[in-house]
Amino acid sequence: MLVELDKEGRAEHIRLLIKSLLQMLLHRKEGVVVSKDRRCEEHMMPKRVVRGEQPNVEEPQPQPNNEDEESNVQEESYPGGPRDLSLLKNYHKHRAIPIWYAQPKDPILNKSLRCIASANKVKKIEKPTQDWFWEYIIASGLEPLVRSNFNVLDYGVLWAFAERWHPETSTFHLPIGEMGITLDDVQCLLHISIQGRFLNHVKISRPDGAQMLSTYLGIDEGDALDMFATLKGPYLTHSYVKGLVNEYLDAAETTFANNAPMHEQKTLYYLDVVYIQYFADLSSVHEWNWGSAALVHLQNYLDYASQAGSSQLAGYMSLFEGWIITHFPTLGMWQLETNFTENMPLNAKFAPRKGHKDSRGYRQSIDNIQVSDVVFSPYDNRRHVRPLIDVCWFSGWLRCANLKAKHLPERVLRQFKYVQGIPRDPDISTPNMNIFEIDRVWAEEMDMRLIDENMRGQPVVNA
Repeated sequence: MLVELDKEGRAEHIRLLIKSLLQMLLHRKEGVVVSKDRRCEEHMMPKRVVRGEQPNVEEPQPQPNNEDEESNVQEESYPGGPRDLSLLKNYHKHRAIPIWYAQPKDPILNKSLRCIASANKVKKIEKPTQDWFWEYIIASGLEPLVRSNFNVLDYGVLWAFAERWHPETSTFHLPIGEMGITLDDVQCLLHISIQGRFLNHVKISRPDGAQMLSTYLGIDEGDALDMFATLKGPYLTHSYVKGLVNEYLDAAETTFANNAPMHEQKTLYYLDVVYIQYFADLSSVHEWNWGSAALVHLQNYLDYASQAGSSQLAGYMSLFEGWIITHFPTLGMWQLETNFTENMPLNAKFAPRKGHKDSRGYRQSIDNIQVSDVVFSPYDNRRHVRPLIDVCWFSGWLRCANLKAKHLPERVLRQFKYVQGIPRDPDISTPNMNIFEIDRVWAEEMDMRLIDENMRGQPVVNA
């Protein structure tokens, strides 16, 4: 409310205003900063001067100073990447950062991961045709793997997708949203079990490994120890296993020639001796969760490959390639197998070609990918062969020995024909657990860990 002033009052008001302005100018020259008090409703009064105080410049009402918060956001965000790192907490280690900042001729753009895959070596092992042999292989539940591994891999497309992998969510972050490799993908692509007990072995010593080889494969313990010393651990080379197959057909071929998921070391083409124990009793091989084992190993190697300093990509490469072909058929180089039948694993339908050796072309293709380029649910016409069972909706930890991996179907609902909403924090589904707690949850709390109808939300309606 303004107060009506007479001529003399207006003159006094102007005089006080000029005086206050002169005081402000004089104090600023002397290094004194003037702070602004709350404005008087009736008159503009001279302002209180406080030595050393910073001016608050917000008008008309002083606001909180957010400069510090905004600077923190800038420090924790990345151009072309996330601004909020509350989810991707380890993004500062990701290989996407040096790629983003690279200049056109930067060597990082041409750098490719070394891909370690053993499928072709295993496929070349000659397999007997006798019925007794195949009866054991079929009973093990691993017989479909004979047809689901690839002779050739398109390394460029594998590397390009590895650059998009984020361990915090165990998904690929793409321009069209998140996508992941699920237990449903494993069962449809490989036709191996995704139920049963997790593989629960522990790391073995060289003497224990030598004793295991002696007991199950008839190898002299001293010879085994000498070989382990060369390989720096209880491992077997593929060439050595191939020789064993020829010499001990009734033992070694049952263990390895069924082409079980290959769990390579990151440096050489070795097989870990510890897996032999799962084939000691051939009648119980089918009880183990080989599908989870394959997925856990692949995801752990993707975790490693997504880091900025990594140089290698390993794991079950045929599963990885099959997943890409199935969901992104326009990417990569592949052709259809002529002898495929619908009762075979879906991986047997494809024959990848070498494609490009580097990931640059694929990197650009993924940058430009559209929703129409993606097949979110490629198994609809094969549900009579592999139905969508409840365990595919399990949200939590999977494990194989001391390795564990997140399985979060709530982040990739489009792959199950549901509209994708904002998923819950991964830590809710995968809190910190040791391997014994992971086993207990899988065995005893499966029903409580499934993504139910309410959490799935709205199903997709086909136009």
